[in-house]
Order: sequence, then structure tokens, then C-alpha cells
Amino acid sequence: MKIFKIFIVRFLPFAIIILGISAWSMDMQYRHSHELMRMNGLKNIDVNIASFHEWLDVKMDDLVFFKHTAKSLLAGKNNPDEAYNELGKIFLNFARSQDGYAQIRLLSSEGFEKVRVTVNNFKARLVPKDKLHSKSKRPYFLKALNSPGIIHLSRFDLNMENGKIEKPLNIVLRASVAVRNDSGKIIGVVVSNFSADKIFNILKKERQSDNGQVWLVNELGGWINCPYSENKWFYSDGDKKGFFQTYYPDEWKTIINGNRGSIFSSNGVFSYDRYSIHERIQERHAHRHVEGIGDWFIISRVPPEKNLFYWWKLFGAVIVVVVFWSGLSVWKRSAAFIALHEASDSLKESEQRFKDVTNASGGFTWETGLDGTFSFVTGSPEEIIGYLADELIGESPFELAVEEDSWNIRRDFLQAAESRTDFNNLEYKFRSKNGDIVWVSFSGVPMYDSSGEVTGFRGNTVDVTNRKEWENKLRESEELLSSVSNSIRDGLVLMDETGAVQHFNSAAVKLFNFSESDFMGLKLREYVRLNDNVEDDINLLTADYSDNPASLTCTTGVLDVVCTRSDGTVFNGSIAVSPLRREGQWWIVWSIRDVTDRKEAEEKLIRLATTDSLTGLVNRRVFMEKSQAELERAKRYNHPLSMMMLDIDHFKRVNDTYGHDAGDDVLQGLANVVLGVLRQVDCFARIGGEEFAVLLPDTDQDGAVNVAERVREAVEKTSIVSRSGELFITISIGVSTLSGNIDDLERMLKTADVALYASKRNGRNMVSISSSTDDSVD
Repeated sequence: MKIFKIFIVRFLPFAIIILGISAWSMDMQYRHSHELMRMNGLKNIDVNIASFHEWLDVKMDDLVFFKHTAKSLLAGKNNPDEAYNELGKIFLNFARSQDGYAQIRLLSSEGFEKVRVTVNNFKARLVPKDKLHSKSKRPYFLKALNSPGIIHLSRFDLNMENGKIEKPLNIVLRASVAVRNDSGKIIGVVVSNFSADKIFNILKKERQSDNGQVWLVNELGGWINCPYSENKWFYSDGDKKGFFQTYYPDEWKTIINGNRGSIFSSNGVFSYDRYSIHERIQERHAHRHVEGIGDWFIISRVPPEKNLFYWWKLFGAVIVVVVFWSGLSVWKRSAAFIALHEASDSLKESEQRFKDVTNASGGFTWETGLDGTFSFVTGSPEEIIGYLADELIGESPFELAVEEDSWNIRRDFLQAAESRTDFNNLEYKFRSKNGDIVWVSFSGVPMYDSSGEVTGFRGNTVDVTNRKEWENKLRESEELLSSVSNSIRDGLVLMDETGAVQHFNSAAVKLFNFSESDFMGLKLREYVRLNDNVEDDINLLTADYSDNPASLTCTTGVLDVVCTRSDGTVFNGSIAVSPLRREGQWWIVWSIRDVTDRKEAEEKLIRLATTDSLTGLVNRRVFMEKSQAELERAKRYNHPLSMMMLDIDHFKRVNDTYGHDAGDDVLQGLANVVLGVLRQVDCFARIGGEEFAVLLPDTDQDGAVNVAERVREAVEKTSIVSRSGELFITISIGVSTLSGNIDDLERMLKTADVALYASKRNGRNMVSISSSTDDSVD
């Protein structure tokens, strides 16, 4: 009851003010949003009506133009067929250049089609005469015939030809008008069929930037462009599901009895306007008489989830939550206030309990004056330093500490008094009553008088002798381990489950060029990556070890890696990986060695074994291996494969005239020229002396000849700089291609060699093709 009274006094005025301001703000915003949505909805309707009316007005102008053109042609031609032909061309041009038409027709005064242009899939065509039909019983013809001075607009309807509804459904709006000669006699009827899809697209285009939906509904409530997939088309005797009032009955009652307005309901915000065709057209063309069937309603709907009022309901809910939590906070504070008074009554009992607990803890609790002498001691000091609690009263800890720590404890107490801060776990060596040396830990806080001045300290002291002895032993072990690891030339690194470095030797620091402070805690895996030829099945060097610590049990062995130093330089390394588990935690040990010199020697041996030392091209052995592999691939996948053999013309003359140094320069220059012509996938090799071979994957015979000619021309036109001056050389080339009788590597080489020597026999500096291993050349 006491808490409730305090709560009411503190919280009720605040809650009343907050709720009042919130209610006023929400009401103002509601009114403003209501008016804004009404205006936006009607504006959306006006934009759609204007766009639709502008389009319809243009189509009425077109119909009037068709009427006058038909009158002019039919009255001015003695031969009606010529008039119909010219009129068909005009209709066809209109249908091609103007969108929205489904048909344009001229009917005779008897109702038979004389001209019909049809648009299907955006393509207009003139219907042949033998495909024309009688429309004498169609309502649009009869109305135009009976009221010749009026343009007649039909309902939206399905197009019918030959007594059947067109499939797929073609929804049209028809306009018809009679054509009369100068004497007033009806000589025909012009009929335009407009595609409803064009009208629907106008409505869709105009609402692209709006959140609402725009619908066209006839005077019966039938949807013309229905939003539900199962009712894509409605007509007067259609299914009831095609009616607007089936889904929104209450809203339809208001719309059908009005001309223009907005409706706010649980189904959303509806804006509507009644569209009367003849009234709209005659507003702009007083002389033009248009008669339509019924009125249409243009309806815009914004669904409830996009209604601005929805957000204000959420805002109101937030206000309620804020008030609730504020009240809860005030209630808790009131309860805390009562609890504080109740707690003060048990303070003395708590103090006694504290003393009892301290006596049982094994240490002792104390208070000192500003000079540091003990004024209060409780607990078991005799178990630590041999003195009873009463014997320590009046004594100073400065005097009990060994000589080298006496000044340290004076300094620490003095600094705590001056800085008015707590001190924790200050460790000193004390001499016990029987003369033994013990380690003790002091923790304490300053005590203050009523004026805020420090009057002394209050704290606790515990025995830490055993821990200090273990720490000393551990430090000695670590120093020994560090000395041993630092004497090893390989880098040693110990990392925890996260991959952070926790221990290392000096060799590891030198290898990666980090300072010791930066190296500790470093995620070393970020500076180490596996060689490209080593599969990393368990993401040993790329993922956190903590992602899958169990994988460490199988990540043993030696890995070839590339290491990055702190300055960005790299070296080749070899890492021996060993996991270990200690006290429920996984650790990983790396032994790292710089093997850059070994790697360079291995790479040099590989280069010597696979490349030609003079030109840098692959040698014969590598060429044969790659050619065999490509040959097998070409056979397996039925791909073309070609080969070229090329030889320097009169190369001996170069050596004899300019010397072997110049000959070497010519071989190197030739290699550079040919490489500039070939693709990266082609294999270019020196297979001996001045003979070279080129493998052309995925290349048929014509392609190979084309490449060979480009290589020959490039060599012929390029001057090669040698130590004896600029030289010009030519080459002879033989080409062979994988085929039925040339189906292995030996035959391809033999065939290309036969073609090469045919080039030399036939005058050199040319390309020859061979299709067999004998001396025949194509």
C-alpha cells in the first residue's frame, strides 16, 4: 500500500501529460493524412481520366477523318473499287503508324465489308476481298445507319468473326459513324475497333509511380480490367465474380449513387469518378455528337497496408508501450526506496555477519589510520604471519614487511591516500613472528570523514606464498623453454584455437620481420598461404581454427607454403604442423623454415629439364607430352587439332657468314616473332637445331594454314637484330591436321615433316599441307 501511494504521486501527472499530448498530435496527424490521401486519390483519378480522354479524343478525330476521306473518295471516283483500294491504303497506314487499333473497316450501306484492316501481334494487314463478310445485323452498324449524324461507342466486348468469339480473347471497344454524300444519302459506315489492352496500358502507365490500383468498372459494376486472375474479362452476362460489388459491396453502394468522391473503409481508401463519354467529348467539341452505352467509373484503391493511418496506429501503440515501461520504472524505483529503508534496519546484523565470514575465510580484515597503524583487525592473522589480531593493533605493516618491501608498502599507501583510489592485490614479503618469510596480498579502499577527507584505509590481507612459489617455478621453466626455442634456427610458433600467436621464438620474429609486441596475438594464417599445387582439404591456413577445433587432430605433417613478411616481401617456407590439447583447449604448433634457396634450385632444375636454354621455349620432351594430351582430348570430344613444323631457310649460311653468335641471335629473334603471332593456348617448341614445332588446339586445317601464313609473313617482314647487325630471314612451314588416316602423334609429326620438306623443295619461304605420311602434298 505504501509503494502504491508513492507510485501514484510520482507517475500519474507525468502519464496524463504524455497521453494528452500524444492524443492531440495523433488527431491532428490523422486529419491531415485523411485530407492528403483524399486529394492524392482524386488527383490520381484525374490524371488517369485525362490520359484516357486524350487518347479517346484523338481516336474520335481519326474516325471523323476516316469518314470525310471515305466521303471524298467514294464521291470522286467513278469506279468504287479504286476508291476502296485507296481507302484501304489509308487505313493500313493509320493502323501501322498509330497504336491502339484492332480493326478499321468501311461497310457499305447494306452492311457488307468493303475495306478491312486487321492488327494482330502489332502487325497490320489489309484483308483480301474474298475474306470480307456482311455485318448488316451488328448493333454498331444498325445504330450508325439509324442515327447518321452521331458517333456511336459500344460497350467493351469480345471480338467476333464468322459468328465465333476470337481465341485468344480479344477485348475491343467499337466506334462507328455513317458516311453521307453531299445530298445526305448514306453511302457507307466507318467502324474502328480499339484494343482494350491499349486502354488498360494507359491506366497502368499513369499509376506506375502511385501506390494505389486503378480500375475501370462499367455502370453495372462489372470489372473491365479485373485485378483477380480468375476474372480477367467481364461482360454483362458474365460470372458474378467479375463484379466489383462482389468484393466491395458497401463501397459500391456509395459509388453507384455518386459522381465523384473518396471512401475510407477497412478495405482501403477508394477514390472514384463517373466517366460519361458523350459529355466529356462534347465539352471540347460542341459540334461532335457521341453516344455511348452507359457510364464508366474510374476507381483508385490504396490497400490498408499502405494506408497512412496504419502507421499512426503503430505510433499510438509505441506511446502506450513507452508509458507502460515508464510506469514500470517508477514502480521499481518506489519499491527500491522502500527497500532501502528496510535494509538500514538490518545493517548491524549484516556487519556482524561480515565479521563472522571474515574469521572463517583464512585471511584477515583490517582498518588503519592515516599513519598506517592497525586500528582494527579481525580474522586469522596468526595463520599467516603468526600474530594474533589483538597483537597487531597499534602495529604498522611498514614495520612487518622485509626491508626491501617496507618502502614499497609506504609508497603504495601514500599514493592511494593522495589519489583517493582503491588498491588491489598489492603483494609484499612479510617476516612472520617466528622469522619466516611469507608473501601476502593487500587490497583496500580509503575511508573518509564527514568532510570528505581521507582518514585511513579498510581492506583485506591473504596469504599468497604458495602461488608465488609456483609462479617462480613457472617463470624459470619459461625462461628455460625460451632459451631452448631461441637456440633453434627454425621458427617456432604456438597458436590458440582462434589462430592467434601465444608463444614464439626469436627465429620466427626474424622470419616474418615483426616486432615482438606486434607478433604476440597476431593471426599468422593471414600471412601464410598454401602453394598452388597443394590441396587445402581442411582450410588449415584460411579459416579460424575455432570454426572446427576438432579438425586440428588430423592437421599434422609438413606443408609447402608462401609466407609474407611485415614489409610485404615473400619467401618460400616449409611448415611442420602439430596439434595438441591441453586442459580442454586445442593448440597448434608450427615449425617454420625458410626454403627459398631450395625452391629456387628446384625451379631452376625444372626450367633446365623442360625448356630450351637458348630461346626459352619448351623443349622436345615437354612438347611431346602436351601434344599427346591434346591429341587424346581432341579425340575424346571430337575437336579439331593441327600441328606446324617450321625450319629457318639457309640457316647454315647465317652461321657460316656471320658466326654462331649471330645464329643464336636469329634463333632467339625468331622465337619472339612467332610468339607474338600465336595464341596463349598454342604450344611453341624448339625440337632441335633450327627446327621448331607448333601445336594448335581446336584448329582445323584452314585455320592452321591461316596461322602458318601469318607466322611466315611476320618472320619475312621482321628484321632481327644480331651481334653482326640487322638480318632478314625466311622460314618454310609444313602443316598437318588430325584426321581419319592421321590419328596419332607420330603420324601427325611425320605428316607435318613431309609437308615442311615439300616447302623447301618447292622454293622455301612457303606453307605446304600434307594429308599422309608419304611424300604426297596437297
